[in-house]
Amino acid sequence: MNTLGIINTSLVPATEYVPAGTVSIGGTEIPLGVFDIPQPTFSERDPANSGFVQVQVKSFSCNYRDKAIILKSSLNQKRAKTSACCQGVNAPLRPGGSCDALDSEGC
Repeated sequence: MNTLGIINTSLVPATEYVPAGTVSIGGTEIPLGVFDIPQPTFSERDPANSGFVQVQVKSFSCNYRDKAIILKSSLNQKRAKTSACCQGVNAPLRPGGSCDALDSEGC
């Protein structure tokens, strides 16, 4: 079952999802990806499910609170990556700089 999700690139390996573009929230690009997860099983005849229903989600919405949580998480992730990259030289990451460099070129 394909599921669209917001990607925390610090936590989710690129092999776990198919990139699906980005969405802009407050001028910050948030990466999206498609995950292949197992289809949930549900039997309406199972007594354990007597108080439950199964629904199929065809769309979703993102309210202001959700957007704020997503944006704050993304900015914190970028701040942590910048801090870790440039820790040795005590400088912010330049736009377009890379944390992949072993020296301070990106800072």
